Amino acid sequence: MSITVSRLCADPTLGLTVVAGAAGAHRVISWAHTSELADPTPWLEGGELLMTLALNLDLTAASQYAYGERLAGAGVAALAVDTGMIHPVVPAGLLSAGDAFGLPVLAVPAATPFLAISRAVISAVTAAQIRAFQQTSKDQERLASAALLTGKSGVVETLAKVLGGSVLLLDAKGRTLVSAG
Repeated sequence: MSITVSRLCADPTLGLTVVAGAAGAHRVISWAHTSELADPTPWLEGGELLMTLALNLDLTAASQYAYGERLAGAGVAALAVDTGMIHPVVPAGLLSAGDAFGLPVLAVPAATPFLAISRAVISAVTAAQIRAFQQTSKDQERLASAALLTGKSGVVETLAKVLGGSVLLLDAKGRTLVSAG
C-alpha cells in the first residue's frame, strides 16, 4: 500500500496534524522534499510532500494564498509547515489556500524533525515498490508455468487473471486464436 497523507498523519511518532485541505487527505505521497524557495514549483513533479519552515513566506495572506495555489497547481500531495521555529501556527493564507484547493496543509510540531517525516515517507514508498516487484515476480512465474504446462491458452488465461481483464491472442490477420477473461 502506498502512503497517503492521512496514513502519514496517523503515525503517532510524527505528531502531524491536518489543519487545512482535509478533502485531499486521500492523496498518495510519492516522495518527501524540503524547500524554502518562494516558488519551488519548477523543481516539483507532483505527488510530493513539501516540507518548509516558511522562511521566505511573505507575511501577507494574499501572497501566502498564492504560494498555496502554486503548490496545488503543481500537484503537490501536501504541504507540511513547521510550527516551532519561525511560525507558531500555520499562516492564515496557507490555511485558506489549502481549503480552497483541497491541498492538505499539515502542522509539524517543533519536536518533529523533517528527517523523521522523510524517513517515514521513504520507508513506505520503498515497501510499496518491494511489494510490487514481488508480485511481478510471482506473476512472471505463473505465466512461465502456464506456458510450459498448457501453452498459449494457459498463458492467455493466466494473463487475464493477473490483469483482471480480457486478453486476446490474435494471428497476423487479426483473427482471435485464444481469448480469456
